[in-house]
Amino acid sequence: MRFRSHRLFFSFSLLSALACSGRSVRNEDGGAAGDAGETGASGSSSGAGGTRPEGGTGATTMGGSIGAGGSAVGGAAGVSGTASGASGTAAGGSSGSSTGGSSTGGSSGAGGSGGSGTCPTCTPTACTTQEPPTRTLNDFENLLVTEDLPNSGIYGILDAAGMQKPEWWLGYFSGSYAFPTIPQACANEPAPPYPLSYTDVSGALHVTGTVGTYSGFGVWFGQCIIDMSSYRGISFTISGTPAGLDFKVLTSSNLEPQQCLTGLGTCSVRTAGACTPASVGIALRSTPTVVSVPWTALQGGSPAASVDASEIVQLRWDFEWADSMSPYAVNVTLDDVVLFE
Repeated sequence: MRFRSHRLFFSFSLLSALACSGRSVRNEDGGAAGDAGETGASGSSSGAGGTRPEGGTGATTMGGSIGAGGSAVGGAAGVSGTASGASGTAAGGSSGSSTGGSSTGGSSGAGGSGGSGTCPTCTPTACTTQEPPTRTLNDFENLLVTEDLPNSGIYGILDAAGMQKPEWWLGYFSGSYAFPTIPQACANEPAPPYPLSYTDVSGALHVTGTVGTYSGFGVWFGQCIIDMSSYRGISFTISGTPAGLDFKVLTSSNLEPQQCLTGLGTCSVRTAGACTPASVGIALRSTPTVVSVPWTALQGGSPAASVDASEIVQLRWDFEWADSMSPYAVNVTLDDVVLFE
């Protein structure tokens, strides 16, 4: 059952600020809009800002469009949230500097600093760590959806009857993001030439568009850091085109310190590419396929080469891109993101 609420106690922008990683793109390479991504960008949900953040809680990098969308550190292009992602750290600002998104947003997130132009700035919030209440991280069902953001929602806020849980913002919640996306009007930034579209309100996350620059999508978590160390890895159901993706798990050790979420991000190396999430390549098929990834399969991160499952802030799927490539169409569906023992 899906529930649309017109009374959200916290705006998605605030969620972005609260979230650890919201929608975001990546800090790894940095970016225009942060999502809950890495410092470079935290992204959409609230990614953390940056043109190509690592984000999430918000979107570009870290953030997402709505921080609460956020925790999603890593996100596609943070809207303005301060914290994969809502826009924010989960959320991150459109051009936030951190990871955006989760929203407590995204992630993919720690959110960007507030974006540019007239977007509001964030109030620094202490990052907290918690364990997920169940093995299901986000199945894109029973989402809280608002009228102003009809294409995306927040998972984990509603109870079995479809009603908002009391003080839900103090517990676990999750959202999604894609990057790059159209920035918020307050950001005063031009639209990217190859924005991706996404929606998660139909029971799965659906991402479409044309890749013509660093692009991807992700899932941010709130609040902030999620301890998944009781599990051996993560699985998800995915299908679509192109033939493959680079799956990344963003952790606090491989993220630069976040301006809006104190205590998130311990990678202090400033050289390009120094703060990078561990990753693994995955194959895509035309039919929905369950992909299981043990934490040990994710490698190549920096400064921590592998994943410390006790400090996860965002999940991100990157499309292949190099300046020598020609733009190409993408159409991907993601569902049932769960942990396995």
